[in-house]
Amino acid sequence: MTTAPLSHHDILALVEPFVRRGRPVDLPASDRLRRQLVFRPVTHGAEAPGTASLVEVLQLDQPAADRYRLTRTLTHASGAAARLVAEGAPPGELLARVEAIDVQRQFRAIGHFVIGLSYRLGGGDGLWRDDTAVDAPVLTDADVRGAGVVLTMEVSSVKGVPAELKLVEGGEGAVELPDDLLAVLGRDWDCFRGSLTDEGGWRGTVRLRGRGVARSADAERKLDETVAHLDRTLSRPPDAFHADWRAARWGVFLRRTIPVATCVGLILAAAAVPYLGISEDSVIHMLLFNSPPLLLLLFFSMREMPRIELPPRPRRLSAAAWRAPSSVQTVPIH
Repeated sequence: MTTAPLSHHDILALVEPFVRRGRPVDLPASDRLRRQLVFRPVTHGAEAPGTASLVEVLQLDQPAADRYRLTRTLTHASGAAARLVAEGAPPGELLARVEAIDVQRQFRAIGHFVIGLSYRLGGGDGLWRDDTAVDAPVLTDADVRGAGVVLTMEVSSVKGVPAELKLVEGGEGAVELPDDLLAVLGRDWDCFRGSLTDEGGWRGTVRLRGRGVARSADAERKLDETVAHLDRTLSRPPDAFHADWRAARWGVFLRRTIPVATCVGLILAAAAVPYLGISEDSVIHMLLFNSPPLLLLLFFSMREMPRIELPPRPRRLSAAAWRAPSSVQTVPIH
């Protein structure tokens, strides 16, 4: 690792390709001790109808002697943020790679929601250990704002690990949501559970398919589906959710009872072994008698341990609104 602070000569050499592109360095915001340079913000106006005004900030880090990381951070008027990270050397090439990705590509609007998409660029130099092509944007996380809530998605690069969803109220007052709000979309969506952090809110997961670019595309599709569902749901009264998704909610309820039903069934089967007349030397006797501890071992060895619970039956939501009508506002997207 490089520990020496950036010298004046170092700074001049590093910022040269940025200055040529009209991006002067912001020395007060930079950190020479951490070998970190921040460039002055650039505002991208709404050049065409349907595009948003964005504020861009570039940051160049040097994590190792011959390695550089360039991060582009874009901020939307709604507060949604999006990053683009490219790593390698030299800085001039990183800048060209980042500028090749249109800033508007990292934002989209669905209903009352604004989605900010953060990506990393495939390295092709062994830095990212997957099959991602050079300069192929791969989704790492998303920041979604609108309808008085904030939804975030964190996408792991490890195949088989689900994306994490977190939803909190966006400063317009408390909002009460059913825990099967997203689970009705399909088996890939998990039920919400209360967050144990000081921020509160809800946490859930969504399973993704593939790896690299394919996994990124699946994450974007499911994020769009999630946001569209939120927009439809929060724009209507709570009792409409139960009416629209009655069958799906009962399907979620049955799925949630499978772990506890399996446990109870195996425990009862093990208790009934002495009364079934099965020989003690039988393989069936051994499996039934030892099924409870074997089941627990299986649960703890799984990447996502099933929740053993007695879920509440789906009921019509009694609240007149998700929150007080006077507190509901629309987030401008342009």
